[in-house]
Amino acid sequence: MAAVTQTAVAERPSREEAGEPDPALRERLRVLLCCACLCLLATATRPGKIIPDTKIDLPIDPARFLGRALHLWDVEQFGQLQNQAAGYLFPMGPFYVLGHLIGLPAWIVQRFWLALLLCAAFLGTRRLAERLGIGSPGARLAGAMAYALSPHALAVMGINSSEYLPLAMLPWIIVPLATVTRRDGGRIRAAARSGLAVACCGGINATAVLAVVVVPALFVLTRPRGTARVRLLAWWAAAVACATAWWSVPLVLLGRYAFSWLTYTEKAVTTTSSTSLADILRGTERWTNMLLVDGSPWLPLGHLFLSRTLPVLATAAVAALGVAGLSRRGLPERTFLLVTLLLGVTVIVSGHAGPFAGEVRQWIDGPLSPLRNLYKFDGLVRLPLALGLVHLLTPLGGERRRTRPVAAALVALAGVGVSALGTGLSVSGDFTSVPPYWRQATSWLNAHAGNQGVITVPGSRFAEYLWGRPLDEVTEPLMTARWAERQIVPAGSAGLTRLMDAIDQRLTSGQGSAGLTEVLGRMGVRYVLVRNDLKRDDLRGAWPARVHEALYSSPGISRVASFGGVAGTTLPGDAVNTVDQPYPAVEVFEVADADGVVGMTGVDQALRLYGSPEAMLTLADNGLLDGRPVLLDDDDPGAPGRTAVSDSLRRVQRNFGELRGQTSPTMTADERPGRPGDERDFMENAWDRYSTVATYTGIRDVTASSSASDIDSIAQIDDPGALPYAAIDGNPWTRWETGGWNGPVGQWLKVDFGRSVTPKNVTAAFSQDSWLGPPPSRIEILTQSGRVEQNVARTSAAQPLAVAPGPTTWLRVRVLALAEQPLVPSGARVGLSELHVDGVQALRQYRLPAVTGGGTAVMTRAPGRVPACMPGPIRWVCSPQLQRQDEEGFAFDRTFTAPAAARVRLTGTAALTDTALIQRYMSTDPRVTVAASSAATNEPAGMARSAFDGDPATTWIPADGDTDPALALRWRRATVVRKITVRRPPGASGLLTVRVEGDRGQWREGVIGADGVLTIAPMRTARLTLRFPGETPQVTDIVIPHVPNLRRLPAANLSLRCGLGPKLRVNGRTVPTRASGSFADVLAGRPLRFTACRTVRLRAGANTLDPVAFDSFRIDSAVVDPADGIASVPPARQSYVRVTRWTSQARTVEVDAEQESYLTVDENYNAGWRATIGGRTLRSVRLDGWRQAWIVPRGTVGTVRLTYGPDRVYRAALFSGIGLLPLLLLAALWPVRLTPRTVVARRRVGGRAGEATAVLVSAAIGLWSGGVVGVCVAAGAAAFVWTPRRWRAWPLSPWAAGGVLLAASVVALAGARMDGPHAEVFAELLPRLLCLAVVARLAVGLSGAPDRSGAPPARGEPEDRPLDVVEGDGRDRDGQQGDHGELGDEVAGEGSVPDELAPADQDGHLPEEDAVGDAAEESHDAVAENGAHDGIAGRGEGDGADGEDGDQPVQQETELRRPDGVDGGEVGRPGER
Repeated sequence: MAAVTQTAVAERPSREEAGEPDPALRERLRVLLCCACLCLLATATRPGKIIPDTKIDLPIDPARFLGRALHLWDVEQFGQLQNQAAGYLFPMGPFYVLGHLIGLPAWIVQRFWLALLLCAAFLGTRRLAERLGIGSPGARLAGAMAYALSPHALAVMGINSSEYLPLAMLPWIIVPLATVTRRDGGRIRAAARSGLAVACCGGINATAVLAVVVVPALFVLTRPRGTARVRLLAWWAAAVACATAWWSVPLVLLGRYAFSWLTYTEKAVTTTSSTSLADILRGTERWTNMLLVDGSPWLPLGHLFLSRTLPVLATAAVAALGVAGLSRRGLPERTFLLVTLLLGVTVIVSGHAGPFAGEVRQWIDGPLSPLRNLYKFDGLVRLPLALGLVHLLTPLGGERRRTRPVAAALVALAGVGVSALGTGLSVSGDFTSVPPYWRQATSWLNAHAGNQGVITVPGSRFAEYLWGRPLDEVTEPLMTARWAERQIVPAGSAGLTRLMDAIDQRLTSGQGSAGLTEVLGRMGVRYVLVRNDLKRDDLRGAWPARVHEALYSSPGISRVASFGGVAGTTLPGDAVNTVDQPYPAVEVFEVADADGVVGMTGVDQALRLYGSPEAMLTLADNGLLDGRPVLLDDDDPGAPGRTAVSDSLRRVQRNFGELRGQTSPTMTADERPGRPGDERDFMENAWDRYSTVATYTGIRDVTASSSASDIDSIAQIDDPGALPYAAIDGNPWTRWETGGWNGPVGQWLKVDFGRSVTPKNVTAAFSQDSWLGPPPSRIEILTQSGRVEQNVARTSAAQPLAVAPGPTTWLRVRVLALAEQPLVPSGARVGLSELHVDGVQALRQYRLPAVTGGGTAVMTRAPGRVPACMPGPIRWVCSPQLQRQDEEGFAFDRTFTAPAAARVRLTGTAALTDTALIQRYMSTDPRVTVAASSAATNEPAGMARSAFDGDPATTWIPADGDTDPALALRWRRATVVRKITVRRPPGASGLLTVRVEGDRGQWREGVIGADGVLTIAPMRTARLTLRFPGETPQVTDIVIPHVPNLRRLPAANLSLRCGLGPKLRVNGRTVPTRASGSFADVLAGRPLRFTACRTVRLRAGANTLDPVAFDSFRIDSAVVDPADGIASVPPARQSYVRVTRWTSQARTVEVDAEQESYLTVDENYNAGWRATIGGRTLRSVRLDGWRQAWIVPRGTVGTVRLTYGPDRVYRAALFSGIGLLPLLLLAALWPVRLTPRTVVARRRVGGRAGEATAVLVSAAIGLWSGGVVGVCVAAGAAAFVWTPRRWRAWPLSPWAAGGVLLAASVVALAGARMDGPHAEVFAELLPRLLCLAVVARLAVGLSGAPDRSGAPPARGEPEDRPLDVVEGDGRDRDGQQGDHGELGDEVAGEGSVPDELAPADQDGHLPEEDAVGDAAEESHDAVAENGAHDGIAGRGEGDGADGEDGDQPVQQETELRRPDGVDGGEVGRPGER
């Protein structure tokens, strides 16, 4: 037969004689064409624009960024350790530096980088398929494209290419190992080459690198005996250690010294929500694919692959074809590929479903938090599927060209490519360049700030501007000064994060104060950088006007510079909707008398503050801070200091995905968080004992199915004041509002009485507010005695409710129907302003922590309140939609502990809220009085006087429900009125009907236009009433000739005598107070300072403080200070200190300590910093809950040296690790002599044992991912291997496996678009069960069971049984013992046959053309040796059920060796160089 073959080959004319093109050239052209398509995909994404890929520093100033990465400590965020910055030093950083040096535009460098990654993934997969002997040249191109165009990788390519980089290098890591396992010698060189490929993964994302190195480790471990796999694994592990040392050791230092923010990022319940089996196999398991931000997908391409029909079908088809290929007979490296894929699926699906999901998520949120994004292990699934696709498209022996699979693969890949090309690889918000005004502003700050700090406001989750979305702050590459900003990821320390958060809340709610100025100056903040060009969708109410109101109302803060054009609307606006008023794009405000970066204060002047750092704002507002050092909670426990106990550390739970709002109401001590497992707040665990908790009296608790105050409510309608308690607080101006995302129907409120009650006189008042949506029309009242359904009237008045007679310990009100269908059901809400039950009176109080020895009680209102009015550069804007209440509403109920009975001083701040009283205090002009029928808000700026004060910035607006709004004016002497001018904002100056009424029944009527002038018949009168029937006017000013406007408010302070200040009660006794402030404070709604007229007596133990009900003031803060409290401590004295040298890593300062002092640096406390003077090491402490400080003994004079010790270790590890890379390169290039390896074939075993193993593996995966049902489905699918041949033919068919996966994807897509109770079945359950059947089929492949009918394989195809018994001594060619017993007995060269049985040699079968038309030449391939074929050929006749020809049995001996010693199992694969 061999002679016949040789004769046939000899008689075949050469390609040159036949005039055919050179196949090698044609192959190169195909490869070049594929690379060109990938480059097109990269360059077609936003041409000419910079995209927000990975790190904004790289396209703007890569050299400076890499220079910063050479040090561990960074001055950004007031001192922090850069997160894995060393990982950028290779290869990504140098690539950008090179592009920057040769003058390429930044966007072109970005596209070159993306193109390089795509091509690297493509070429690496193609080369790996060659090395493994999988497929023909054309099929390899298709599989390589499938890997490069992986939906998982493409989704994040343009926003985080650092995650794609390890995936692109994964095939290149395996290629050297695949080469050396077929040759003796060269193990060190192969390990070094693989290590260099690992080094090219970079170290930006350590988890992503860890995920890909699992695959080559599995490859080595699944090598057959005789390949010295233990020694190879050892050399490879050493090479990987050398390749990663330059970033892995710094990563260890980062874990040791850095503030861990992992607990405040996404949780396992989020990251595992998308890792269904169908999504894993398709490559769409990334949770950010589902993320919608302000209605837009965070990853547009990922969302497209997840939700649109054609992209879903395309990705499912690619995965299905890959699965079919992995299930097909004749697959080389079957064990390696299937074990890798099954392991990847098992890892990624962890925590998604199944009986162990909860425990797994706890582990992921705990010690395994660096692995929280399990989708990074996608390479374990994607690479086997790509190689399976290669195998599927390759004709086996005797087959014709596989036209249908090839066509399906090309169509599917085209669908993926076209989807990516149409959407682009990036997210929205690309930009041409950073605006010049930003460079000007940062240059100005760099020149003026020195070593003092800069804070950027308002805070933002990500850097999203009107001009683009860099996502990273542009201040990072542009600023050299110390700066900080409140971002979504906390930086530096929990203490600084809380303080920055509190400052941001004050600024964005317009609440400026002298205390704010003092705290900023204490932090060393000299400049405030105001960003008025932030993207408006993400402001969450932080309008520039709010920030300016807070800064301008804070004494000592003034604007010193502005840059750029106008940001905000310049169109004619009104006083209701024009919230985005014009300001310069960037402004700089200066904080007067800000502290330097270093200071020294006396130890004996310290305060001990229990709570959290933001309580310093309350202390400063009440004049109690005075530069004193603050020791928080248990910091430096032995230090002296007066004690203050605050309520700032409330027991709440935050949604860490938002900066403002979405913080739960204060919880009771035993209340369980709404999101179990999540961190509650930015805090250290040791602080928790000093938390303030809520308590109830009169009831046990009040809960609801949802509320607008929940942390998972819709961010745009979040309202802290709409908590469940607001429905039973006895105040009709507060209300509970339903929340959630599914509308109000079905939502409920439940009151737990804590005792048996027979409900009587039960009434409820439902809000009638068009902003909420339609009110309820039918409700259910449920008690332990029964259920009653009833209709409710459409009125805001209290109406009686029918309740089932009998005692009950609780009562629940549930909404059954609405009065009408809301326009947007998910945005509709129902408000319950008051629920009354006779004999039930609830009170919610806040209990401060009890500490030994007591101290000054410092109490402040819960954050969250936002007023309804805000001033702008043009006018005040007032609207109820701008308003948000805090969780306390109008109350301020506190319980605190006193160690002994004593008399104390009571002070605080309070805002005047009684509009009648405000009108009275503001009526300083006795000549004129102004009144109105209503006002849109209760804010002073929107009162009636605003229509007659001569100020164009203020406007009177009637209430929304006022059908006959009117303004009444009265003056002293009657005058003749002929003309009236009604001035209005330009945006509200349309035609307006006005009725004018005067004395003695006189009236006139007319219509005014844009000029506002109304000329009437003369009318002599001393008063006028202007009516606007059926209108909602906005009146800026009314001008009546000869009638003077109200006088401007005096600049003098307003002083309210004793008894006219806020009324409080201490232990039930009313305490009169006096108050002082300014008229401007009253008009702006800012708080006044109050003081009790006399000292207040406390009792030993618990004491209560609360305002008198319906008082005219809203209490914002209160301080109860004993005689020896913090007010008695003298202001802090500063000792001499001067900076002589200051760098990020080493500083020297001169000190002269007249007293024992704290040497303070305005940077985050870090254990790595060390201070020495004269050979002595100073003891470090933390001040203010975040600042670095050391204790300097009294009388110390000299130079203190501050050094950051870990930086030396960091740099040593960095440079030594980088120094190992040339050694790896030398080892990789070192010439060695390779000789063929003799590998002993093995007797086939397995049989029932292998099949049983496959069933058990399937059952285990089914249990892990689907529970009992999953076990039944997976084990049942695998059990087909035990059925008769005719029964298992189609169930175990490769096409059946692929078809089931495709069906699962279609069902999941349909389920995602369904509503109703069965949607979850189609979206999750059915696809999971179908995919478990697919996984079971792949597990069956490990058993070696026949694919279809159980017939033996054809000649030229191997049996699919990888578990063999070794025949022979198992020694290497050098006589060393092979790796016996490792990973069990595995097949040598699985999925292949000996050369002696190769079809071209045995049957005279001429080489077939491959799947895409290339002849399967024996020698034209770039790595083909020893006459090996591109793919496995075979001939004969089989059952033909799957359309594959040639399934005839081959008689094999138990031991097969080629004469030249090469492993006979490798025949049919390309040889290795």
